[in-house]
Amino acid sequence: MVKTLFQASTWNALEAGSFDEAVSVRELLRCADTGVGIGTALDGVITFENGAAYKTAPDGKVTVMRPEDGMAFAAAMVFDENAPEIALNGIDDLTSLKQMLAPFVQGNPNLFYMIKAGGVFKSIHTQSWNSCRKPYPVLSEAAKSWNEFHFENTRGNVIAVWCPRYVGGICMPDWHFHYLSSDKTQGGHVLDLSAERLHLKINRIGRFDLLLPQTTEFARCELREGKSAAACIRF
Repeated sequence: MVKTLFQASTWNALEAGSFDEAVSVRELLRCADTGVGIGTALDGVITFENGAAYKTAPDGKVTVMRPEDGMAFAAAMVFDENAPEIALNGIDDLTSLKQMLAPFVQGNPNLFYMIKAGGVFKSIHTQSWNSCRKPYPVLSEAAKSWNEFHFENTRGNVIAVWCPRYVGGICMPDWHFHYLSSDKTQGGHVLDLSAERLHLKINRIGRFDLLLPQTTEFARCELREGKSAAACIRF
């Protein structure tokens, strides 16, 4: 069966400052159980795991989100836990993890992919956003004051989505990594990591379902075709 990636809002809308609610937790979890997201008004980084939404708040505290809570952006799927498990060894940093993932994507880089990579991380460096008030800044301005966290010897899962480059602007192309510890006390968007050994599961995705925001902010965005400018804010 062809797997589906469900996305709420577009990456270039987020870059332009469209931070109002695009989807609720309840609505997203009706069609997905695993993925990544960002809170309404940039209120934290969200990781979906096993059918629940966990928010890493601006202060680093991780909480379970309520069904009525909203998100400015999300990308998630029903993850196939029966996918073959693959061992990855000697992950020195995030760049080396991307290099290890490259062969799985190279066979068809025009599809979408999602991974879960679990184990003990020697170190992991994450970030979360500071919530914003209207009028919202553009994302590159908001990124100047985000909060960063450093964890060592932590067990958990990295969940990441790969989007092909031809959907740049609608999606953030390449890999987008989030982390959630097994005890649900640590998380965030991953900036760097290292691990001796990780257990990887990967899902190939052949269908894309986009929910566009019905908000004033989205209506006012001057969205353009072409590659996302996400690289300028160090993702």
